[in-house]
Amino acid sequence: MVTSFYTFTLAKPDAFSYSVPTMATYKTIYKCRECGATSYQQVIDRAQNGALMPTGQYRCTGCRNVFATIRSWWEPRRLPDLQSNSTFG
Repeated sequence: MVTSFYTFTLAKPDAFSYSVPTMATYKTIYKCRECGATSYQQVIDRAQNGALMPTGQYRCTGCRNVFATIRSWWEPRRLPDLQSNSTFG
């Protein structure tokens, strides 16, 4: 036997429970150094025999730039070394 309390109070879904985000938010250092996208794909190309094969390169899913290694995809670019000039001062 179902009571009226259960059918009218407990069986109703709470609107708040549907508005709470379920995905966790996180930060990562592994993201594209150009656009900030957090994913990449292997570059696939057709071989001489017609088979699709990975090329060993990676493509960013955001900016679509191709990188030789995964490290070069996420590692920040190095600034050029500046040499001091002793003629000033």
